[in-house]
Amino acid sequence: MKNSNCSIIKDLIPNYIEDLVSDETKAFMENHINTCNECRQILQMAQKEQKKESITEKDNQANELKYLKRYERRRKVIKTILCIVALLCIISIIVILIKNNYIKSIILTSYQKGEELKSVQNYRLSVVEHDINYNIDQETFFYKDYYYKDNYYKEAYITDGIKQKIEDQDTARYGSINSNKQVQINNTSKKIRNVTSNYTFVYEGTYISEMYGYIQFYAKDYGALINLIIRSGFNSKTDRFNGQECYVLRRGDKSGYYEIWISKDTKLPIREVNEIYGVQYTERTYSLFIDVVTDEDVKYDILPEYTVENVTE
Repeated sequence: MKNSNCSIIKDLIPNYIEDLVSDETKAFMENHINTCNECRQILQMAQKEQKKESITEKDNQANELKYLKRYERRRKVIKTILCIVALLCIISIIVILIKNNYIKSIILTSYQKGEELKSVQNYRLSVVEHDINYNIDQETFFYKDYYYKDNYYKEAYITDGIKQKIEDQDTARYGSINSNKQVQINNTSKKIRNVTSNYTFVYEGTYISEMYGYIQFYAKDYGALINLIIRSGFNSKTDRFNGQECYVLRRGDKSGYYEIWISKDTKLPIREVNEIYGVQYTERTYSLFIDVVTDEDVKYDILPEYTVENVTE
């Protein structure tokens, strides 16, 4: 039954549910609610609503906690991944630097050996070049012998076309270093050409430099970063060629490859291979012999049966 206390009880119900009333007020409200059906129903509805809000709040807190846990897990995963990536980058840089220093050591040691040989006054350098042109099905061998003694030289060339598309040639050239004059003898056509040119034919060390064509390029100092980029393209291994243990430096891609073979014993390049797949294959081998050249090797005889021609280029 509704009386004047109902309004007071209704106002106090929110505080009662939150347990914010005094013991006397609580006793007063409970005595009234026990006798007032309407206020009891209002209290029950308020308690249900409060319970729902409490559950919702707990769910929200639980969801927020789950989100924070997921965020923390993701943060840890990302942090771990970044650490692993950074570690791999550091390891990769260290490996590249070690590899670069190894390649650099091989190239510079060989290059320095070549620079020393440029002052040698007696040697013979034999070069065999094997060329295959896949496009025109041509295979050729070029045999080159360079004789050098006390500033005089002889160049001997023999060309051998295996799959014959070119004329075989047997020629020799004679002269002295730092000179613009050269005698060219073609034993195939039996001709002698006394050539005077506007440039110098041979300098001291010219023939040694032929062995070091690519090595000279890779040995130059272009700056730390550029040198690192250039040399990092090489892979290295060891192998044997003509009975010699060699360092093999190789770089290549899907179009072809290039190799330098450097003797571990002499530090000299003894083989180069350059191939463009399906187009061209070139192999050069080098053999150097010290103190084997005689005066007769670098001199030529007047051959009366040969035609002589004086030429200015």
